[in-house]
Amino acid sequence: MLNEASQRDCSRQGQRATQTPATSPTPKKRERPIMNNPRYETLFSIRYAIRVHERSLAFWGAMANLLKLMSILSGSAALMSVVGAESNTAVFLGLAFAFFQALEYSFHPTDKRYQALVQRKVFAQLYAKQAKFDDQALETTYRELVAEDETTPLNALKELAYNDVVKEQGSDESYCFANKHVFMAALS
Repeated sequence: MLNEASQRDCSRQGQRATQTPATSPTPKKRERPIMNNPRYETLFSIRYAIRVHERSLAFWGAMANLLKLMSILSGSAALMSVVGAESNTAVFLGLAFAFFQALEYSFHPTDKRYQALVQRKVFAQLYAKQAKFDDQALETTYRELVAEDETTPLNALKELAYNDVVKEQGSDESYCFANKHVFMAALS
């Protein structure tokens, strides 16, 4: 599900990129905790997994609603064209209706939304109970949950979720991926 190694490497690279010598006159933003702390890395990964599933939940919910709306509109218009004896328009709108239904059947957005909801709850429960675990047990439990997670979020949603977690922590914006996913951000 999550490309954990690249996510952590990106965090480390971002940290190194923002470190400045002690003689640097430029003030730093709020310092981020050092990424060689195993508990911090695990908590970051858990929070990242929660945000990935939140973004997936919102995206697939929006896609399901959009496909339903387009199906209803094109199906209703096709019916009105048939009643109005406009055969060319009816055929075109009927094909549009079939297209939107095929997309819904192919992608199963409601099923993917439900899977994201379930997985988000699983990771959120681990995050809520993290104080009960020592560092090693927390990491082991997290890795087991990742291994059991069968969802495959889109890469754009992963990058947006990473940006969200970095910004939640008050870290420097240079840790973030480029904001190139405007459409995905709007849907999620």
